[in-house]
Formats: sequence, structure tokens, C-alpha cells
Amino acid sequence: MTQENEGLFRPYAPPANMQAFLHRLRRMNMPQGITRDLLKTIGISENIIPRLFATLRFLELITDRDEPTDTLRGLAGSTEDEYRQLLEKTIRSAYADDFERIDPSRDPQERVMNAFQRYTPRSQHSRQVMLFLGLCREAGIPTVDVPRRRGMRGKPQSQTSAGRAVQPRSMQGSNGQSDNGIGAKTTQVQRDGLYVATQFLGITLEDAAHMPEEDYWEVWNAVGTIFLRRAQRVYMASQQDNAGEADDAEAKGFR
Repeated sequence: MTQENEGLFRPYAPPANMQAFLHRLRRMNMPQGITRDLLKTIGISENIIPRLFATLRFLELITDRDEPTDTLRGLAGSTEDEYRQLLEKTIRSAYADDFERIDPSRDPQERVMNAFQRYTPRSQHSRQVMLFLGLCREAGIPTVDVPRRRGMRGKPQSQTSAGRAVQPRSMQGSNGQSDNGIGAKTTQVQRDGLYVATQFLGITLEDAAHMPEEDYWEVWNAVGTIFLRRAQRVYMASQQDNAGEADDAEAKGFR
């Protein structure tokens, strides 16, 4: 990357991953180097790791050799108040050009998005803004708009021809909620004679609508894996119980 392109680059790691990284370092001894294995132990997925490394370098928290800088060491060993002050100083330094043009405490997200239009990669403007606002909030810098938090989101169980998620009436309770089978409630409203899911795993349809498709499939695969593992545990446990009952019955027959 040329020096000119470096000036036009803005990182786009998920804010939640940056927060998890910083918070974890504050609870452990500072390693000599920030490695992929370390990030994996924190819970950073493989495809997010390159974005996180780019963000750490942009904020000058690690060197080109992935070694922690004095700033990162300071963040890790600071008190809560010192942490926010040092992080704010770090963010304002890294985004100095942006703070000259925008004020997140007064400018709405649309204005911030417009200011980031000049940066690369151009396909990641929304994520760049989400990270910027997320870092501001982590440092205690006031923001007009709250960046959307991305949690686990699942795929609706069934859809109407218009693309709306619907669950059978037999699955919904008297309070308009249904159990999706893995311990999470789905909030529903009645619309056109059908119960339409408006929330799944605590995530509203509005949140899901603003989620990039590639992120949707990433979290859906994670939810699918969790569901599969739970189903396997429950199924195997029931099979073992049935086998145990059969053995008991057979043993009684020989008495």
C-alpha cells in the first residue's frame, strides 16, 4: 500500500471485536506479540482477524511486526478513567483529519457516512463508520447516533411469498411469543390474519434489514453450529436413556 493510499484507508473491524480485544488485554499479562492464536482465544473469528490487525495498526496500537506499542501497554494497564482518556487521545490522533470535518456529538450518521466516502476500501464505508462511532462511544466521546450492535441473528423458520417470516399459530403462546426450540423467544404480531415474527433471538427485523448479507451468513452459520451441537447432545442423551431402559427391561426378563 502506497503512502497516498494509506492516507485514504480507514479500518472496518467490528466494534465488538475491538472492544473484546481491549477488554481482554486489561485482564491479562501483555504478550510480547499480538498473534492470530491470541485473537482466536479471545473469540475473534478467522475472517475478522485481518480486519482487526489493520485496525490495530491504524490506531498505532501495534507495530508492523505486530508488537504492542507503548499506547497499547498504557491502555492495558490503565484505570477506567485513564483508559477512556488515553483511548480518546488515540482515536482523535488516528482520525485527526476526520475530526476536522465532522463532530460525532452533533453530526448524524449520514453526515459521517458522507465524510467517509473518500476512503478505501469503498465497499466498506458503512463498516468504517460503524467502527469509528463504536470506538468513539468506547472512549466516552458523545455520538448523536448509536452504532448498531451486531449480535447473533438467525434465519426465520418460514417465509410468505412476500418474504415475511411467519410461524404456525400452534407454536405461538398467549402472549404473542413462541419458543424457537433452542430456548429463545420470537416476538410476533398478528398481521393480515397471520402471526409475523418481528424479533428473533432478541434481534429486530430492522436490525436484520441493516445487516450486510455476508455478515448475516457468518452469524447464521455460527448459530447453526450451536444449534447442531445442542441437538446432538440432546439426541445422544435421549438415545443413551432409551438404551439404558432397554437394558433394564432385558435384565428383568432374565430374572
